[in-house]
Amino acid sequence: MIPGSTGYEAKFIRQCPTKSGREIRIVLDRRMSFMESYYAEPSKGYDVSGLEINLNDQNKGDGMLYALSKPHFDQKNHQLVLENIENRPWRLTNIR
Repeated sequence: MIPGSTGYEAKFIRQCPTKSGREIRIVLDRRMSFMESYYAEPSKGYDVSGLEINLNDQNKGDGMLYALSKPHFDQKNHQLVLENIENRPWRLTNIR
């Protein structure tokens, strides 16, 4: 994040090659409203947002947005896993 700018600080960014292109994973700080923080809502423990983007060789693809997430590391598979408080993440389409 650039000092003096608005936005969300990236905590984790990783790009991995795939058979058809690449996968990008991004974990960002999530802003919480004063009321959410003050009243200790259940969502308070889910303090990051996650983004998974799958791009093909032409840099077109799709992805998923996990708005309320809690990250943890899967020791068995050696991967970052996002636990999502919501039933469904948001599907992103036509990414270019």
